[in-house]
Amino acid sequence: LDDLYCSRCCRRCTGTRSAYGGFKVRMCSPFVFLLQKMRFPCILLCLVVLAAFIGFSIPGFRSTREFELFPELHNMNRGRKVSTLFENMKLVFKPEFVQPSQAIGVCKVAALGNNTGCEVVWCEAHELLARPSEGNSSQTSCSCFFSDPTRCSSPTLANIHFIGSATHQNHSGMHAVIASLVGEVATDVFIRKHPSAFVMQNWNTGELRDEPLSQVEVLLASHSSTFSASPCAEEYACFCGTDLACKMPETWSHLPAVNFSSAAGRRLRPTGREHPHDAAKLRLVFGLHAPRGYDFLAGDETQASWNFRQGFELRNPWTQRLLYKVCEEIYQDAKLQAAYSWCWMRHLHDFVLQRRGERFPILPASFDTVAMEFMSAEKHWGAYVWMENSAVKALFFSYDLSISADAPPATALDLKTKWDEYVDNFNSGAVKEARGAFHVSRLWANSESERVLLESVAQTVAVLLSLAFLCMIIATGSLIVSAYIVLATVFVLAGLVFFNVVIMGWAFGLVEVVAIIYFAGYALTYSLHIAHKYTSREALGASSAVGNTKPRFQRTSFA
Repeated sequence: LDDLYCSRCCRRCTGTRSAYGGFKVRMCSPFVFLLQKMRFPCILLCLVVLAAFIGFSIPGFRSTREFELFPELHNMNRGRKVSTLFENMKLVFKPEFVQPSQAIGVCKVAALGNNTGCEVVWCEAHELLARPSEGNSSQTSCSCFFSDPTRCSSPTLANIHFIGSATHQNHSGMHAVIASLVGEVATDVFIRKHPSAFVMQNWNTGELRDEPLSQVEVLLASHSSTFSASPCAEEYACFCGTDLACKMPETWSHLPAVNFSSAAGRRLRPTGREHPHDAAKLRLVFGLHAPRGYDFLAGDETQASWNFRQGFELRNPWTQRLLYKVCEEIYQDAKLQAAYSWCWMRHLHDFVLQRRGERFPILPASFDTVAMEFMSAEKHWGAYVWMENSAVKALFFSYDLSISADAPPATALDLKTKWDEYVDNFNSGAVKEARGAFHVSRLWANSESERVLLESVAQTVAVLLSLAFLCMIIATGSLIVSAYIVLATVFVLAGLVFFNVVIMGWAFGLVEVVAIIYFAGYALTYSLHIAHKYTSREALGASSAVGNTKPRFQRTSFA
């Protein structure tokens, strides 16, 4: 630049065309002398700035698993922000959500005691004269009706229908009402959710009200010895925690009001766990064998990457018990952070008890038949199993975790370790027919790949700088100059990371990591050229820009 643009100025000022004339001397001399005297403070200042770059960059570092190729105001990024304003679709549309039938069967309240298969039970409702107590957490009133079983003289069962939310999840309150209605003659009590919806229409206002309906079957001890294949049953209907009661047929008698304790019932799911909008998904798999090795060069097909595990037998009652226990345990274990679940075995358990009125676990001879009936009635659960010859060969449970799908790798891998420990304990303590469970999650894969990526970047930069240091020693023959080159390169890279992370607030992904590696080569090139010139033999024969004959000034001027 001096030779091209400043030569005339230098000739005018000094009367010579030399690039090292008086003009350049006057311009460079103070700066060169200042650097020579302050060289150690300058090096120390660079080290302090380097430490500041690294110190500020590490806390603000955040990774991304997507290419940040779009500006902040791009419609793709705006769409992501808008989607966070809405509730998670999985919470709004449960797995049980299906398109409603175009036509349903509606029965009157007289059909409560008959297994008619109606989807909706409707009744004409009127306000109770003595309304249930409101605001009282200890006592709730039930208005009950009794159907006189004139068709049999020795009833062996009592069918009690509870209508209202007060008893829907309060089993202890149900038992209090049962004891009041049938006394101490009850031996076995079976509580199940009635398959029909119950709708009461206030005849005075026309208002429609949907109330939960639960059915309780009570085996009466006084006539248990006369129990037959076609038992005769007493029928009760209790309206609890509601100010409405149905107008019952004439064959039903109104009983005195019954109060029961409204203590909270048993909850199957713990509360208070966060469910983020972009919750990570986890699959817990049973009955499959998935080899960890995969030969990409051999062109393995997807079907060859897994097969059914030999020895896994879902028909075994103990396998069913253990898998049902898993559904309950994962909710009780807070460290696994399961916020929501789709547990096939738990819903099969409810289907057997509530729909079929049978015991769980299912006997081996009838398991496949019951499982097919269950998936025919609730078709969405067929997506959670693998079938072969109309038999369930494998299945998986699905969980939404209480951490985001973009959680930091350290947090995600810590949670993965806890799941590994739980699954290992399950496999070691389970019967042979239930072993071989494993869990998979895209969060685990992303976190491990990101951790490996960052580690590989650190290793690559370290190898790059080490090889550069060795090459500098060979090219310059000076340890000190080689160390300065490496230090200058690290300083430039740290400054680049500081600018991206702290000043611009950008997230780091694969593109940024590759750019850093490439940039290291460019940052090294210029320092290498200057150092090579500085240490060359020709530098000692060149004239100094400041007229100083010391070797350092001669080498600096030549470089």
